[in-house]
Amino acid sequence: MNTQNIEQYDNKRSRGIGLKWLSVLLAILTVLVSILLLLASYRISESYKRQQEASEAYIRGQILANQLKQGSDNLTTDVRSFVVTGKSKFLEYYCKELTELKTYDNAYNELKPLLKEDNLLSSLKMINDYEDKLKQSEAKAILMAMDYYGITDQKYRDCLGDYSLTSYEEGLSLEDKHNKAISLAFGGDSELVHYGDYDMYKKIVNDNIDSFIKQLASVTHNEQAESLKQLDNSVFALRRMTIYSMLFLMLMAFTILNFVVRPLLKNIGHINSHDYLEEEGVYEIKYLATSYNQMMSKVNDNQKKLSYEASHDALTGLLNRQAYLDNIRRFEEEKICFLHMDADNFKHVNDTYGHDVGDMYLQKIARVLVQSFRKGDEIYRLGGDEFAVIMDGITESSSQIVADKVKLIEDAMLDGSDGLPTSAVSFGATFYDGSGGVDKVYKEADLALYVAKNSGKGKLIFYDESMAMENPEKNTLNEQAEVSA
Repeated sequence: MNTQNIEQYDNKRSRGIGLKWLSVLLAILTVLVSILLLLASYRISESYKRQQEASEAYIRGQILANQLKQGSDNLTTDVRSFVVTGKSKFLEYYCKELTELKTYDNAYNELKPLLKEDNLLSSLKMINDYEDKLKQSEAKAILMAMDYYGITDQKYRDCLGDYSLTSYEEGLSLEDKHNKAISLAFGGDSELVHYGDYDMYKKIVNDNIDSFIKQLASVTHNEQAESLKQLDNSVFALRRMTIYSMLFLMLMAFTILNFVVRPLLKNIGHINSHDYLEEEGVYEIKYLATSYNQMMSKVNDNQKKLSYEASHDALTGLLNRQAYLDNIRRFEEEKICFLHMDADNFKHVNDTYGHDVGDMYLQKIARVLVQSFRKGDEIYRLGGDEFAVIMDGITESSSQIVADKVKLIEDAMLDGSDGLPTSAVSFGATFYDGSGGVDKVYKEADLALYVAKNSGKGKLIFYDESMAMENPEKNTLNEQAEVSA
C-alpha cells in the first residue's frame, strides 16, 4: 500500500460509527465480512490452483512431446546405423527401444489423456499416423538388411511384430535388398541422404511435434489468462471488502487491532519490499499469506532457474564464460592446473556436416570432458569450440596424470563409432602455485595452446616462460584475452 492509499484508509477510519450503538450490527457485519473474506480466499486459492495446474500440464505436455521426438529419433538413429554397418548392437538398441523402453509409445499413451482440445488431439493423431509409417519403413529396412548381413536370429524378427516383406521384396537379390534398405532408412536411392519418403515423414513428425508444443502453449496461455482474470477479480473484491470492513473493525477493541489491522499493515510493507508475508492474525489473513507465499516461492524458484541458465552454456550444460570470470578469483591462493582446449578442425566439421552435427560434436566434447575429469574439477565452455578445465589441487608433479587424461580425451574424440565426425584436439596447460595472480593462467594456457596447434595439432603442451619470447606475435592477442578475462 502506498502513502496515498494509507491516507485514504486513515480518513475512512476517522468517519467510523461508534460501536455502542451498532454492536449487534457490527457483530453481524463482522460475521458476514469474515464469510465473504473466506470465499474470496478460496476463490484466490482456486485461481492459483488453476494457474498451477495449467502450468504443470503445459510443462508435462512439453516434456512428453519432447519424449515423442526423442523416441522417434532413437529409432531412426538405430535403424540407420544398422542398415549401414550391419552391427547387431544397433539392432539390439532398436528392439530394446521399440519393445522395452518404448520412449515414444509411453509418451504418446501418457500424453493423450491429458489433452482436452480437439485440435491438440488431431495433431497428436497425425504425429502418430506418420510415426507408424516411419516404423513400417524401418521394419522393412531392418528385415532386408538382416538378409543382406546374414542375421537369422528370430528374436529380432519377433521384435518387429507383424511387419513383413512382400513376395517381391523377398525375391530381391542381397545387393538390391541392401540398397533398398538404405533407401528406406534414409529416404534416398543411394548411401547418400536424399529427401524421400522416410525423410518426408520424419520431417512431418518433427514439424508437427513442434507445432503441437506451440498449440499447447497457446491453450495454456488462454487458460492462465482466464484464471488470472478471475484472480484479479477476487483480489479486487477482497481489497474492496477489506476497506469496507475496516470502517467497522477499527472501532473494535484491542483484539481486532492486534489480530487484524496490525498484521495487514505489517504485510503491506512486506508486499512492497517483495518479502514473504508473516502468517499471523485471523484465519483469513493467514490463508491469504500462505497463498501469497506459495506464489512468491514459485517466483523465487524461477529466479534460481534463470540464475542457473545465466551461468551455464545452453548447448552443453557446462559452466559458461561468465561463470569462469566470476569463479576464477576463488583460486587466487590455490594450487591448480589450468587447461585450455579447442578442436583442431571444428570449422571443417561445421562447414562439411552442418551446424546440427557441429552442435552434436560440441556436446560430445562436453561429455568426454565430464567423463574424464573429477567431479570437483570445473569444466567451462568459453565459446565456440573453446573449453577450459580448472583442476584444483593439481601441481606440476602431477603432470603425467594430466597427460594421461588428455590422452583419453584425444582417443575418445578420434573414435567415430558414434557416427560423429572425428577430429584431433589440442591442449595448452599451465600450473599455478597460488601466487602471482590467478588471472595469468588463461594467458599462459592460451599461449601453450597456440604452440600446440602450431606444432602439428592434436597435442598437449605445458607452458614454460620461454614461450612468451619465442612467440612474440601471440603477445598482443593474449593481452586482449587478459582484458576480456
